Amino acid sequence: MGNRNIQYFILLTIKEKAFTIIEILAVMAIIAVISGLGIWGMTLFRQTAVIEQTLSNVVSSLRTAENRARNNISSQVLQVATEDVLSSAVDGYAIFFDSSENYSLRYCLKTETFTDVVYNCRGIEIAELKPKEFSDVIIGTVENDCLGVLFTRGAADYLKMSNEIATPSNEDKCTISIKLEAGTSTREVVVDLVGNNFST
Repeated sequence: MGNRNIQYFILLTIKEKAFTIIEILAVMAIIAVISGLGIWGMTLFRQTAVIEQTLSNVVSSLRTAENRARNNISSQVLQVATEDVLSSAVDGYAIFFDSSENYSLRYCLKTETFTDVVYNCRGIEIAELKPKEFSDVIIGTVENDCLGVLFTRGAADYLKMSNEIATPSNEDKCTISIKLEAGTSTREVVVDLVGNNFST
């Protein structure tokens, strides 16, 4: 009879330490909620990182164009095409926002008439500046009259271009917008054409 009491006591002890199905389901629900929050947080972090990296690339491209113009750097594309260093001098460099998918570095040549100064910025120095891994990023200008930002040779004045061939303007500003196709986050680079600077 003693063995039977011991077996009953062991069986009763095991039953008291077991989990119920409700407890298991509650733990699984908590794990699912925490996992969902973690995945959402990682997605938001990735979107922010992609926008910040693209913003950094746009600012770097603007600085490159400004430095090339300020330092009178000849166009490498023109130099190869003409096989002449002297004829590869340009009157400025511009960053053009070709579409919502990409932007390019262009060299610009100036033509002066009696009434206007016209810049031709059709010469593409570097065609696609946006990294391919950021294909879901939309980049463009907010103002309709600003498709590109021109930096003139020597002084590197900031001007906005309404077209590839146009008389540039230094009125107001040119705002570059950066956002994801699927996201809601947006960052902007504001190019102050009067003060000759840009900020994020």
